[in-house]
Amino acid sequence: MSGQEHEDGPVVGLFGISGVGKTRFASALVELNPEVLHLQASALLRRASGLGNEALRTANRNQLVANQSALALATEQARSGQRERPVLIDAHSVIDNDIELVDVPFDAIQPLNIETYIFLRASPSSIIQRRSASTRSRPLRSAEELAKHQSRALAVCREYADSSGRPLVIINVPDGAVPPEALTLATKQFDRRRM
Repeated sequence: MSGQEHEDGPVVGLFGISGVGKTRFASALVELNPEVLHLQASALLRRASGLGNEALRTANRNQLVANQSALALATEQARSGQRERPVLIDAHSVIDNDIELVDVPFDAIQPLNIETYIFLRASPSSIIQRRSASTRSRPLRSAEELAKHQSRALAVCREYADSSGRPLVIINVPDGAVPPEALTLATKQFDRRRM
């Protein structure tokens, strides 16, 4: 390697269903680790497609899967000029498009070269509370429906980790709080390469 080249920073994937607190968790993590580049899959896909959040989220199954295929290129573009920085990308493994739950295929996630998968989990009642307090448009779901969605999203995320031979870290997020020990655990995932 010449003196001009740098090793790519590690990529950690942050997953969880809408309303679990990914954005809050990511913001707290980046505040502790300002060198981390936080990328939101939804923002990357909005820029790549020219569609708004609602249009992306409520697309039919085939269009959702097609949209997700743009994620790798959009991530590469967002990392341009800063590839050595560690990356936290928050994304969904399963999307609720108002009609059905759509699994994001591993083919869309694999090119991101995620080194550790983190899955945030919260009680359905906490998710309902956060969703109702948010200005973002999200489908109204019962606690039972959210529990099933979260279980399926975790299973899909586990499949990603198993398929790529990478670790999966599950973090419980109580009532919207970001536990300091969870931030410490997440921070350690960026150092796994040096271990």
